[in-house]
Amino acid sequence: MNNAVQPPPIPMKVVVFAANPNAVAVINGFYQQGLLAGVVLPPVVDGFNQQLQAWLESQGLPCHRLRSESIDKTAAFLLGIECDLILAFGFMPDFPDELTGIAQYGFYIVLGARVDKYVGAMPFYWQIRQQQKTTEFNLLKLTTADKPDELMVSEVVNIDPHDTLQCLENKFQQLTPILVERLIVSLREHGGQNHGEPISNTGKSAPLVKESDLYVDWHHMNAKQIAALARAGNSALSGCIVVLGNTELNLLQASVVEHPTFGVAPGTICHIGEPEGVLVATEDGAIRLDVLSNVDGVFGAISFVERFGISAGMAFVPQPASAQCSNNKEE
Repeated sequence: MNNAVQPPPIPMKVVVFAANPNAVAVINGFYQQGLLAGVVLPPVVDGFNQQLQAWLESQGLPCHRLRSESIDKTAAFLLGIECDLILAFGFMPDFPDELTGIAQYGFYIVLGARVDKYVGAMPFYWQIRQQQKTTEFNLLKLTTADKPDELMVSEVVNIDPHDTLQCLENKFQQLTPILVERLIVSLREHGGQNHGEPISNTGKSAPLVKESDLYVDWHHMNAKQIAALARAGNSALSGCIVVLGNTELNLLQASVVEHPTFGVAPGTICHIGEPEGVLVATEDGAIRLDVLSNVDGVFGAISFVERFGISAGMAFVPQPASAQCSNNKEE
């Protein structure tokens, strides 16, 4: 008879800090396995976390809203449900020691970017906008203030030249459960005592996007930057914003093309017609407007200019006075 004591399954109870929808697949996975101990929501109430809170309450699952001024209440919540593992989505890696040391097997931040860059509220947006070719999906274990955090699981992911914000978020949501499973397997294999690569510094360069970030600055952005700006905001942010006369329009998709611009100023419509499409001069060439939208709907560019009487020679406002574009974020 084998009298060896078998270790309990690891983890036994998992808490997910969910600041955005990227956490949903992992929450569902742990719920189906009977491992979900509870969910912590961010301080700001929005449509996503209201809906998530309603679902949690309907399932009888513990739910708590994080408040920076009452960390002790969050600590009490976590201690009360005796969680073994914590995973956080959409939060900065700057939690106090009172929280990072609570779970027996660790507190992990799930990042959609390299740990030294693009850490923040909107990593996918800024990576697409700045034309990055690859990204990393990472699980970073947070430690106490006197120790470096540890990179536990990492996966390099290609960013396709045609990826939109939604495309990259979908990749993240599909791959994250696999990375989490790799973490759990490692925890089980090492009895919960596994260690990763020490990380001494994490970047903080992916802030929330402001409206002023969305405007096309025709005099300072080249064709590739404008196309990337539109893709980065497609579809959650309605692409980017171009201004014709006194009217703001949303540009959801644009393509870099080779076409003579006849020396016109950047932002000037230099050609309208098939098969070339609607072409606009940029500082380094030309760009084709593919998809535009306004309050009346979403249109192919040719349909749009025909519908609203736009003609070649008209020019977009170079940079609206009310918009202070963040050109220093461009690479």
